[in-house]
Amino acid sequence: PATSRKLPSSITVKYDRMEQETIPFPTVFPWFTHNGLYLAPHIFTVKLEKFNGSPTGADYVLAGFEQRAAVERKKNLDELCKNLMSDDYMRSDSSFKRLVANTAAPYICIEETATTLLDYQWKPTKRQPPDQPSRQVPAGAAYSAFYRMVRRLGITPLFLGRPIDRKK
Repeated sequence: PATSRKLPSSITVKYDRMEQETIPFPTVFPWFTHNGLYLAPHIFTVKLEKFNGSPTGADYVLAGFEQRAAVERKKNLDELCKNLMSDDYMRSDSSFKRLVANTAAPYICIEETATTLLDYQWKPTKRQPPDQPSRQVPAGAAYSAFYRMVRRLGITPLFLGRPIDRKK
């Protein structure tokens, strides 16, 4: 016979204090467990808690499961491209490597669609001398750099699509 474990009534999502705006997590989260005969519903309340730096280097972790799964979040494609294709690359790459080394299931969450990434043309914001044209990265380059990184390091990508405008 299957042993039944009592599920907690709440879960805590910890997020890095450096996050300007958090992912809009629901205040309740339904979960279904299979007891052998049918699916039994269970409702968790979701609590958010700030933390100061994470040993995994992640932006989001589930309390008590920090070494099992961790999420690095990229709010937009400019932030992602800056991490992958600018002078910031070495720092970002070591941060991604730390995430992979310190958690069993590393994720990178992007608040865009994969199709948008495929067509994206990044314009670096670093100032160019007036006599030089502004640099523009061709469409497809961001997609290529991103998928090389996730395959090389073994990070699972999550595309959330465009977030709801929370200011309305």
